[in-house]
Amino acid sequence: MIAKSLKKHFDSMVDLDLKVWENFSNLGTTKSFAKETILKSAFSTEKHFNLILEGSGGNLLWKENNFVCTDLSLQNEPLSDYVSFMLQKPSPIEVRLFEDSQLFRIQYQNFQRIFEKGNYGEQVSRLALEAAYMERSNSKLIF
Repeated sequence: MIAKSLKKHFDSMVDLDLKVWENFSNLGTTKSFAKETILKSAFSTEKHFNLILEGSGGNLLWKENNFVCTDLSLQNEPLSDYVSFMLQKPSPIEVRLFEDSQLFRIQYQNFQRIFEKGNYGEQVSRLALEAAYMERSNSKLIF
């Protein structure tokens, strides 16, 4: 199920065989979380790459006396402090769920395996990040 969902989501960016997505999905697990779950506390290190299968969440930063959402993630979108994840260093970002959610999660060590030769990890990661950037940029444009 995860592999087909991933393939459907990424087909517009890169057309890869379902087997590639099956291999990718075997690296992670699916887990349900309650509303308001903090996936990563501020000033800690992100340990998982998360893809929202159902639900919503966001990246939050503390400003003065309250958290401010700097990045909203919805169904079929990633939800992680990606810079902290890739550098394996702490950051001030908190990652929190806004409703009961189901996530597909890959631990950092397993995520690194997608970059091994023949796994298409570099291509998929680059295209996914480009698409996410373009989508978010376009959603902020007012015509």
